[in-house]
Amino acid sequence: MISAEIEAEFYCRYTRVEEIIEFSKRMGFHKIGIATCIGLIEESRIFAQILRKNGFEPYAALCKAGALYQTKAYYKKRMADPTSGEKER
Repeated sequence: MISAEIEAEFYCRYTRVEEIIEFSKRMGFHKIGIATCIGLIEESRIFAQILRKNGFEPYAALCKAGALYQTKAYYKKRMADPTSGEKER
């Protein structure tokens, strides 16, 4: 129901990122997972920064880290904010 409300209220007015943030707030989510490939890690870091600035705690799951087989997924505890000097865990 909430997803339909978001679509009705913000269709063609919000970006996908803004829709995700609004949906997550209305659902009461605090932790948000980001599934991505290593080739989009910079974009994922930017998305994680945006989520963090909006009060969320982002987590990432990466595939093909270091050109390993896709069947092996590597999970990061939390994506580091590149501007904070914090290291990835």
